[in-house]
Amino acid sequence: MISVVVPAYNERKTISKCLSAIHPQDCELIVVAGGSDGTAKVAKKYGRVIKDTKCIGAGAARNIGAAAAKGSVVLFTDGDTVVPPGWVEAYREVFRDKQVVAAGGVVEPLGGGVVDGFVFKLNQDWLYRFTAVFGLYQLSGNNCGYRKNEFLAEKGFDEGMSMLEDTELPMRMKKRGKVVVDRGICVRTSPRRMRENGYLATGIGFVKEYFSWLVLGRKPRRGYFASAKAKSY
Repeated sequence: MISVVVPAYNERKTISKCLSAIHPQDCELIVVAGGSDGTAKVAKKYGRVIKDTKCIGAGAARNIGAAAAKGSVVLFTDGDTVVPPGWVEAYREVFRDKQVVAAGGVVEPLGGGVVDGFVFKLNQDWLYRFTAVFGLYQLSGNNCGYRKNEFLAEKGFDEGMSMLEDTELPMRMKKRGKVVVDRGICVRTSPRRMRENGYLATGIGFVKEYFSWLVLGRKPRRGYFASAKAKSY
């Protein structure tokens, strides 16, 4: 069995589009709902809902869902993301290789214009595949999957990191087996947070935090969408 975990903080307006794309696929669907806008009520129409009362971040919400999952493989996506038909099956094929412990795909903008498309192609497609060649695996939190036993053995996402937790985990996982970046597995996500924060500001923030983490050994402590109007996981 494959389980899909969706962390969703105040995503009432977008969660139906997200879950309606996952619901028909062959999987267990778990939503870890935080906030108070009625996200949990909407999500109950599609699958199992777990209330995240602490709301301390996406990593923690994903860990809650993974711990409750029944599947031997756990996939993750976000409440403002839409997966394509066959998304679960594509991951099932990847994990047929017993050596694979973690996998991820690429991300496109959900709507938007030419600038959004270019930035996403550069940062969440080409860059993912380029860094993977050198062993730096960036498995975006809205399009990734892990073998549950290996995930739990590594204690999941680092809940003390405010960002880059979805890159830090596969760097630990690679000692347990193969990590795969598959460009054929693509999801679409809202560009709203990066637009509100600004692509340039977001990019500079990422570069600073990567340097701090990889070179100085300091874990990121500030949210990279801190200035965005729409608070979200």
